[in-house]
Amino acid sequence: MTVKDIYSGLERIKQQINNQRTIYNDCLNSRIISEEARHITMEILEKASNLLDQLMYLVCISIKKNNNENKEKSIRVYFPVSIDEHSLKSTLGRAGLGEIENENIDFYRLVLKYQPFENPNYNWLLTFKKIVGKKHITLLPQKRIEEPRITVFNSNSDSVSWYPNKVYFKAGVSIMRAPVNPYTQNITPTSGLEVKKEIWVSFEIDGYNVDAISFCEKVYEQVKTICDDFIETLELKNDAG
Repeated sequence: MTVKDIYSGLERIKQQINNQRTIYNDCLNSRIISEEARHITMEILEKASNLLDQLMYLVCISIKKNNNENKEKSIRVYFPVSIDEHSLKSTLGRAGLGEIENENIDFYRLVLKYQPFENPNYNWLLTFKKIVGKKHITLLPQKRIEEPRITVFNSNSDSVSWYPNKVYFKAGVSIMRAPVNPYTQNITPTSGLEVKKEIWVSFEIDGYNVDAISFCEKVYEQVKTICDDFIETLELKNDAG
């Protein structure tokens, strides 16, 4: 495992996200959520998780080499995501890094920096680890969310919008002087007014209330940030590992 391997892995994830968009578009057009869509989503997240673990492994190998230790085969370390510092230290201790705060404070501070309890911007890591931890259980049935929105425009570009599945207009209601049909929940054709109906479509990861594409993109960007920070701050070499 080398620094080059880390960045090659990041590039592969980036390419997979591009493929994910194509696959999702096909699903939206066919209105069928394919197994391929579920699979590539899980694969992206698992690869990102593996990269964080490999980053930790690379750091530990570098530290041991600097300490003239040769215990590469005995290293079993994963990128920790903890709810408090006590849990973090316990996790590091189980990985044989119980004294790392004293032995390499720069490394410890970096790990601490990206913990959700230390920085709320990294709360996504908790969701990320839960999803990846499900492994091969059917955890990615992306739900199709279709939310129609009706917008009425006049010649002055004034507009009024509403969601017919959330608002119910009774008889006698008018919008921009146009009567609303209570059966269709749309205005009756009226001179000078234009009606636009939009359908907003996205896939979410079931049970986690996150948009699949957006979440994968965020994971990629944030994992890259973490890798860049560790590699630059700890001055990891391309031939490390």
